[in-house]
Amino acid sequence: MASIGILSLVFILRIILIELITNNGEKAYRFAMEHHFNLNIIGPLFIFMTAAMITIRVIGTLIQVNRSKATSSQKA
Repeated sequence: MASIGILSLVFILRIILIELITNNGEKAYRFAMEHHFNLNIIGPLFIFMTAAMITIRVIGTLIQVNRSKATSSQKA
């Protein structure tokens, strides 16, 4: 349940950031130029971050399942 909440939060933050940049294009452009930040990387960055979170969650779940199987087989 926590991973769904985190993924939802990241998705909502992505939408908010895109809306802010869309509605304040001139300010976003000035900020990007002042800090040498490429605005074209925001979308792929969020996609990569979301994919990394999903991957880590799946691996963590698989590790927990394997540990509980090993624990239950030792008790039997």
